[in-house]
Amino acid sequence: MTMSTSHSDETVRREAKEGKISTFIRDNISIVHHASAGAQELLVVAASTDSPVVGALKAIMPELSAANIKARMILAMLPEDRPSEHLMSLAPIEIRWACNPRLLDAHEELVVGPLTSWTGDCMRRDPNKRDAYESFNSGCAEAAGWARISFDRLWQASEPLLSLGSDLEIEDHTAALHANLQLQRDRMSSPESDHR
Repeated sequence: MTMSTSHSDETVRREAKEGKISTFIRDNISIVHHASAGAQELLVVAASTDSPVVGALKAIMPELSAANIKARMILAMLPEDRPSEHLMSLAPIEIRWACNPRLLDAHEELVVGPLTSWTGDCMRRDPNKRDAYESFNSGCAEAAGWARISFDRLWQASEPLLSLGSDLEIEDHTAALHANLQLQRDRMSSPESDHR
């Protein structure tokens, strides 16, 4: 007997997952914000703009922005269209693209201050699966520290994609990245590349 999952079941699971992550961020960002006087930032590694962690961030970013909290995000998959239109609700944020396809073997991550992190499933898997891996770590400096180190290294190796300021000033590098990718594909498929 085979079971099929309806679209509404997937939507409910996705909304529940986004709600759980949003609550985790809210609960932990208030602790971090009260403990520190400076500007705070969230660090996110996500498979794509459709990831539940991105949806969770979209849902609460107005609250975070009002509290002077910004975000930096690394995406494993480049959006097909102009992401600035879909991600305006995330401002202020800087987004980079990890152009190395091996990143898909990594797990999604969220770092909320020095003691809090979330780890999601491998980015090759569908994040809406019922059995998708998640780890919520509050009050764990070691887990958050390793997640921050991982993020910082990926950030340095990633290409700038989009920067949205709090005044909604947009710096969009998507068109240039798509053009560069097409140029690389053309070079690889040219007859000259077969003779090298």
